[in-house]
Amino acid sequence: MAAAAAPLATRSQPRHAPSCPLTLPLQVAFVATGESKAAILQQVFDASVPPSEALPAARVRQSDTQLPTWFTDLPAVALLG
Repeated sequence: MAAAAAPLATRSQPRHAPSCPLTLPLQVAFVATGESKAAILQQVFDASVPPSEALPAARVRQSDTQLPTWFTDLPAVALLG
């Protein structure tokens, strides 16, 4: 008769690991296509809306001078001035 396998010893992990801010040199990009995205993009790029109330994509800032890259088609940007 085969012996029962012994359970593996595991190291106890905290339930919530402490978070630490991390800055990485990343390039953030979004893709938005089609006329159904036109109103959303208009909201994203509306400078009169405070960032705290804006859509999540509008709050992404890589630095004070570098914004995310957007890949769109013409129908998606039809409402932008």
